[in-house]
Amino acid sequence: MVGGWLDLAVLERAEERDRVVEAVHSWYGRAVDRDGLLAAMDRLVATRWWARPSTVSRGALAGLKDATSQLIGRFAGAAESATRERTGAGR
Repeated sequence: MVGGWLDLAVLERAEERDRVVEAVHSWYGRAVDRDGLLAAMDRLVATRWWARPSTVSRGALAGLKDATSQLIGRFAGAAESATRERTGAGR
């Protein structure tokens, strides 16, 4: 973002979402269907912490850091829950 290589607003535009879906399919095949990917982007953009910086300011970067932390926390929590579901509550 800081270097101008990534604009998170792409996930809010339909034509750009289509490009994201095509890129995912070219990298990973059709393991995740188009509707599932679009629904995931809808959920992500709808969260209260989704970063929508219009400038590279301290506040915008703080928002991006928070969004990153939220995503990492969700991923780690989901991985832990799936592990506990499969292996139980022990060590």
